[in-house]
Amino acid sequence: MRDFLQRFDPHIPAIDWIPIMDGGSVEIKKNMEVEAMRNEHVPCPVGVHKSLSYKVYELKQKLKPEFSALSGREIQEVIAQKGRDFVTEQVKTNILSFSGDTPVDDYGKWDGSQTLIHEATFLKPEGDTENDPRINKHSRVDEVLKMVSEIKVDRLILNHFSTRYNREEIDATVRKYLKEFNIQIPVYLIYPGEVRRDVLKGEMVNG
Repeated sequence: MRDFLQRFDPHIPAIDWIPIMDGGSVEIKKNMEVEAMRNEHVPCPVGVHKSLSYKVYELKQKLKPEFSALSGREIQEVIAQKGRDFVTEQVKTNILSFSGDTPVDDYGKWDGSQTLIHEATFLKPEGDTENDPRINKHSRVDEVLKMVSEIKVDRLILNHFSTRYNREEIDATVRKYLKEFNIQIPVYLIYPGEVRRDVLKGEMVNG
């Protein structure tokens, strides 16, 4: 991708490309990092990474519980003697998760996400290619919403719907499963061919 863009748009200023693999993380700004996770969109052997999902973490230093009863002056005295790392610990908050193209598999990947963006390619089992090992794997709406009903997610954005479905079909199917799985969190949709600059300021499908 890097080499192609340099040839295709040589007049565009160069950008830094940072390779990343399953389990790797990259700092994108102070106190914020992106972590990559292998998904099963493309069938391939363990150790080969052809498709990745991503989680964005906010990093903060928090006072360790054992020092919470100390006054500000006492805490500063401990820091002066033993250093700030002695009295604080790093807390990672998963503020955003992005599934990319993937089947639904390990629910634990997304548990604790403040915002989860998850693909929902298929509305019906007829479009599912789960049983064909030669074809790239995607998710069904019912699978995604069942998963979300069993984990902790603050808000959900569904995207990557197949163009075979129109807006009315998507709305009806999503609402059906929201009711079936008793999902109360805000749920937003990005329809096929649609570009949204601020999804969370838009209308919820269950609003």
